[in-house]
Amino acid sequence: MKDQHVFIISSATLAQSTTALKDLQTSKRIGHQGRRVKIGVKAHTYLDEIIAIAEECRTLQVELIVTLGGGSLSDCGKMVALALANDVKQSADCLNLPTAATRGTLPPAKSPTVPVVCIATTLSGGEFTLAAGATDDRDDKKHQFIICLAIQLVIFDAKLVTDHTPLSLLLQSGIRAVDHCVETLCSMLCNKVTEMHASSGLKQIVPALLRSKADDSKTDVEARHLCQMASVDAIAGFRVYTPYGASHAIGHMLGPFGVRRADERHPPTGCMQI
Repeated sequence: MKDQHVFIISSATLAQSTTALKDLQTSKRIGHQGRRVKIGVKAHTYLDEIIAIAEECRTLQVELIVTLGGGSLSDCGKMVALALANDVKQSADCLNLPTAATRGTLPPAKSPTVPVVCIATTLSGGEFTLAAGATDDRDDKKHQFIICLAIQLVIFDAKLVTDHTPLSLLLQSGIRAVDHCVETLCSMLCNKVTEMHASSGLKQIVPALLRSKADDSKTDVEARHLCQMASVDAIAGFRVYTPYGASHAIGHMLGPFGVRRADERHPPTGCMQI
């Protein structure tokens, strides 16, 4: 990365309350050109913000995007790469790209050419999918855009998560991973491979979440690491196209429509949906 133009999209909390962003910026692997930073994005990844970041990346001739934070930032990185590859310059034009609802009725989008690296701090697992959720500013409707491989590397730092990911966010995104497992196992299209991943993910993540919840001293780094590993198995069913059902779809819409407390990034209704 040293000689590349790098654009960093960072969680506001990590940027303002920890040294994580500073450590990333001063890394010897990122040279002086890697200092362009966007701090904070709206939860649920809104199209206007995506287009604004894409325009800045286009002007700077960015060659690599790095995200530091949770699922909204990962989706943002993927969507920015998609917008750059397809020369999208207006938010409304994003809807001319294929989504889960319009796939097959629109021409395929061009594959991203600017790679994305994600330093993930939550458990929703979007870093491992070929789709990205983004919300239309005009009506708060969330769309699942179909994206060919954009993220080239996912970095898990369990110590970073232990020290700085709020427990409520870890547990909420962890329940999202549980939801992924349950939806896969309940799907009529579940196959042997997806069943294996979902069963493994469920067996790993439940005890790891319980350990994390009981860790008042915030020293159980292994518990967070096990959560992270489980989240990969949890999302694997989606990677091999076992469709999720009502719980997943409803959950995607609750957040943008404000069904949560002001301090929550993910609605905790996943437990009830499951």
